[in-house]
Amino acid sequence: MSGYQYEFQVVQTTRYDELLTVKTTLKAMKGVRIWFTYQLYNEQNELINEAETELAFVKLNNWKPCAPPDFLLKAIEARQK
Repeated sequence: MSGYQYEFQVVQTTRYDELLTVKTTLKAMKGVRIWFTYQLYNEQNELINEAETELAFVKLNNWKPCAPPDFLLKAIEARQK
């Protein structure tokens, strides 16, 4: 997979060495692209960052777009049940 687009918004700062929780959600999947959203929380469970990524599936040898691997499609389908 190759990164296609990244967006993030810092809601508030955090301290170095603070334990963070990252919640990742599969937002959408269409063709060779997949979108994830992220929320990062500090130790007080306060939202500190929101982000979204758009990734594209590409072939290793030539970086051309390709279909997602079957094992990933099956795993996503199993989680949605």
